Amino acid sequence: MIQIKYVGKSDIFDLENGSMLRVEEGTTISDVLDAVKVQKSIHKLVVSRVNGDHQSISYILQADDELEFLLPIGGG
Repeated sequence: MIQIKYVGKSDIFDLENGSMLRVEEGTTISDVLDAVKVQKSIHKLVVSRVNGDHQSISYILQADDELEFLLPIGGG
């Protein structure tokens, strides 16, 4: 199980902030983004941290990891 938190546009994720998610061995952050229905075109924009450290979306998650997403927003 991993815990998922996020900052930013909450309607982009198909889960509640702080949710626990069961993942299979070998699951990457990108796999989690797919599982919560984040469009592939947005994957590269997501900033991800695992246990407080920045990680790429190819990072393989471990049991009890805390995964946090930040979706940068822009405007002008």
